[in-house]
Amino acid sequence: MCTSIREEFSGIRMGQHREDLLQQLDHILGQLDLGLCHLQQYKQSLNEASIQQMKEQYGELKRVLLEVGREAIDS
Repeated sequence: MCTSIREEFSGIRMGQHREDLLQQLDHILGQLDLGLCHLQQYKQSLNEASIQQMKEQYGELKRVLLEVGREAIDS
């Protein structure tokens, strides 16, 4: 997924698309921050370990997206 972000969202013309994806990632990370009890309302099989793993994975996608955005601006 990180490779896809680098390939598909690079370049200055992709700025709005990066912003849209960044908003979605922030929303997801915000939902994950609400905690286990909140999320188990939607999927009871979740546990703290799975939530932590999702936070790390979505956080990595956000980090890569921000990096691609900086590179586009610096080009």
